[in-house]
Amino acid sequence: MHFGSNPPPEAPQRTPGLIRGVLDFELDIGTVGDVDLDTHALQQLLTKGGALNSGELAGPDFEQSAFNLAISPWLSIQGNQFGQSLFAGTERLTLPPEWKNPDFPFVRSLPDGRILVSDTSFESAHGENTWILNRKGEVEARFAIGSAAVEISPLEGGLIAVAYHPLSAKRFGHKVEPQQRTAIAFFDLKGRMLTSFNHEAGRSKTFAENVRCMTRISATEVVFIPEKLVQDGQEITNPIVFYNCANGRTLAISSPYGLSEAVSMARGPDAAPWILLASPEGFEDQVIAFDPARKISQYLGSFVGIFRGLSDFRAKFIRPAETSTSSSTDWANKFLQYSSGGFLAQEVVAEYQWVLADPVVLPAREKVLFDEAQPDLEEPSPNG
Repeated sequence: MHFGSNPPPEAPQRTPGLIRGVLDFELDIGTVGDVDLDTHALQQLLTKGGALNSGELAGPDFEQSAFNLAISPWLSIQGNQFGQSLFAGTERLTLPPEWKNPDFPFVRSLPDGRILVSDTSFESAHGENTWILNRKGEVEARFAIGSAAVEISPLEGGLIAVAYHPLSAKRFGHKVEPQQRTAIAFFDLKGRMLTSFNHEAGRSKTFAENVRCMTRISATEVVFIPEKLVQDGQEITNPIVFYNCANGRTLAISSPYGLSEAVSMARGPDAAPWILLASPEGFEDQVIAFDPARKISQYLGSFVGIFRGLSDFRAKFIRPAETSTSSSTDWANKFLQYSSGGFLAQEVVAEYQWVLADPVVLPAREKVLFDEAQPDLEEPSPNG
């Protein structure tokens, strides 16, 4: 465990289960603008060829065999400033003609199987810079989300969460727009802004600004890290915020680490939920795991580049017995609902590692973090 301002000279062995290598194709950070798991292709993969046969997935290798199904279907935007293309697996789709080949584009798989792409270039930032495409690459909706978006997370119910860092927009010469001051704006699939984090959380006297990173951790919930968070007139140091857009519940905790570039969650081998932080202040280009209940941390490793906000799918959260009473389609849909975000880190040893946000954390986290009767976040455990 390490809380100093500098990393340990030698990294201890990585905690099993927090980071896994999954990519089965060559990925060169710099030529791939963004990637995301293709939920539509994954659903097709799961429902073909008897992959959902209960006999195949009910054994001791249930988790691993189902996890292996999830490594191939990817969405990606590839290319450079002279030209970019959208790929669904190996199939090339044409990006909209107005596309300006940004350095940091977004591609996200929507729950209904369609694809969201967003052009973050300066030329497009103040126009309709976001498109929803069908599986043929045809435009079905186009709308504006503005500049300074740091993350886009599609959620159930047709919501699209967009996190903003307006200070960054101002530094790069963009006009600061009203939605950027909301911390996170929630749009529908036609681009209409329905609500925002600061509007909803303001009822509980909570206000955030300049979000650095955000990750979807359930169908209706995100975790994000703002540079500033105020609750009841008090500013929280190094805040990490959990927000459920379905019921409006907000939980903010203070961590020993500030200014992280990416955030995710996982369950450690001790069954405790850990918050995973990429490149926090004082730990440049490294991944740190932080246990908010016991107030302990662990150094996991270093990397040379990251992609943020990705989706991971893991099957162990579905009991094998459920396959005997459900159709293959129902089973696949149940499997797909356990999607959660994470980030992808390129190791210095040239391995690509998936840093997981683990859905199994959620029930325990709600018990530990949201239950006011639980003192876990207020007092360290005896073993902490």
